[in-house]
Amino acid sequence: MWSCGYDNATVAAEAVAGGFAAVAPFTDYSVSDVLTYNTIAALRNNTSFFQYTSEYNPKWIYAKDKIYLSVKKLSEIRAQNPSRTLGMWIDAEHQDGRTSSQQMTHMQDLAEICANAPSGAFDFVIYTNPLKAPTQVYTGFNDSTTMQTLIADPNVTYISIVISPNFVAPTITEELDEQIALFGSALDMSKIMLVVGLGAPGTEFSVAQQNELRAWIVANQPGQINFWRFYATQGGARSRTPNQVIARLLGLSLT
Repeated sequence: MWSCGYDNATVAAEAVAGGFAAVAPFTDYSVSDVLTYNTIAALRNNTSFFQYTSEYNPKWIYAKDKIYLSVKKLSEIRAQNPSRTLGMWIDAEHQDGRTSSQQMTHMQDLAEICANAPSGAFDFVIYTNPLKAPTQVYTGFNDSTTMQTLIADPNVTYISIVISPNFVAPTITEELDEQIALFGSALDMSKIMLVVGLGAPGTEFSVAQQNELRAWIVANQPGQINFWRFYATQGGARSRTPNQVIARLLGLSLT
């Protein structure tokens, strides 16, 4: 709400209702638990703000009970660049055991905030883990009623489906079709964002798999395609494998 340009009193009231007591009195950054995003790099090794786990290698970093705000509001960017398409992209990977009903309500509330922003509507994108992943039982994105309701919501711009080299179905086509099936037969594919995980060196999609995925894209015409590094290294010549994957999937020249 802050980024979309709602006034501080409105943000504070909603924050109290939602249990975010730290935000209640804030005007911009006056509360110690509300920080701007550009403080993260400076505080990276500060254990007052972050904790580390050795469960994975490399270590994963978890932010403690703080709220991080962007350096600039979307409403400010819109004022400076009125022709740009702007919006919120929520990385909805939380696996806290919420029910489908709770998840659906939460997503719709956020989408409504974006749609009714004082400076005009902002896009709202729901970015999920693969919808058929076993972990989705803990996210609330695991039933067709939730997904069909969200994709039909006019305030939701895109919802993602995800494919990466470690897909679990027998084929890429089946993996994607199983996710698509959750949205029902009346699905508007223009609201689907296909997220493709590129993979670390040696784990990428084979050429045959890339061709299968390209055929699925051409046949189904998702509204957006997004590439997720998934441990790939960005940049370099087009001849590099990650760039070859991107080119082949988008129907671009490989040379």
